[in-house]
Amino acid sequence: MKRLAKRAVSCLLIALLSFAAIISFSACGKTEKTSDLTVSKSTYMSGEEIVVTASGDDDDWVGVYRVNDEPANIDPIAKYPVYSGGFISGQSYIIQRSATFSDSRQLFKSFPAVKYKVILFGTEGMGNIIKTQYFSVD
Repeated sequence: MKRLAKRAVSCLLIALLSFAAIISFSACGKTEKTSDLTVSKSTYMSGEEIVVTASGDDDDWVGVYRVNDEPANIDPIAKYPVYSGGFISGQSYIIQRSATFSDSRQLFKSFPAVKYKVILFGTEGMGNIIKTQYFSVD
């Protein structure tokens, strides 16, 4: 009976250690991303390239709007995912070259001289705004 109890305890200990090793291994290499957003300048000249840097998870995305636009009510002028579809979190992108422009906002594709905001969203929806940055085109 003693021998059977020792064997059961040994098996239980091995199982617990194995489980701990699996949990530890599966978490290995996973780093928590910090979401952030920057615009390279606060004022751009007409025709100048607008550079945005965003970092976050694969469901985060960036949208560019006029300053008075309400994201829940209107499509972004331009948008791109932070970490999917070939985009790399933390990498700087030129909006005019890299982003997808909304068909409904083609009048603003050349970024005429007004004030804009760049929003980092935390999901594919509009409800989770992580950070907003502003810039203007003169």
